[in-house]
Amino acid sequence: STNPSSSNPSSNPTSQSQSGIVRLTSNEFRDGLVSGRFDVIVDVRTVEEWDTGHIDGATLLPQLDKYGTVDEVSTPVDLTGCEEGCAIVVYCDFGDRAQTAATILAGAGYQTPIYNGLGVTQWTDAGYPLVTTAAVTPPPCLGNRGFCTDPNRSSRTTGSSSNR
Repeated sequence: STNPSSSNPSSNPTSQSQSGIVRLTSNEFRDGLVSGRFDVIVDVRTVEEWDTGHIDGATLLPQLDKYGTVDEVSTPVDLTGCEEGCAIVVYCDFGDRAQTAATILAGAGYQTPIYNGLGVTQWTDAGYPLVTTAAVTPPPCLGNRGFCTDPNRSSRTTGSSSNR
């Protein structure tokens, strides 16, 4: 099947790897955010990177790509309850850490496909803004996909950045 929204074949429209990770273009990522296609948007960069600006509505799970190493900060358990029925998109700065983190989530039993939204570099290169507001409260997604079906989830924030 073809992707009618993609007129430029060199833009590498949605592609799914064998691991169940779908790589998105910046336009596909933004369109998915606007349409509500993604339940959880995960930024896997460092706190310092996050503080310089992030995609609106994201949850910071710092350095999820380092899970299982001595540099581990976040774990898949931080998304407990989102294993089934949640569309998860992860991003970083350029896309490599997001790919690693998505692979970790898929390996931990999270429903695929998991989306690699690449990075803030591609996002801003496409002309989309970053924000410096507080993070959306990380799940736990308790029972019945609680976080994923909570209509108020975008208003729940952490104190990790500036409060409203």
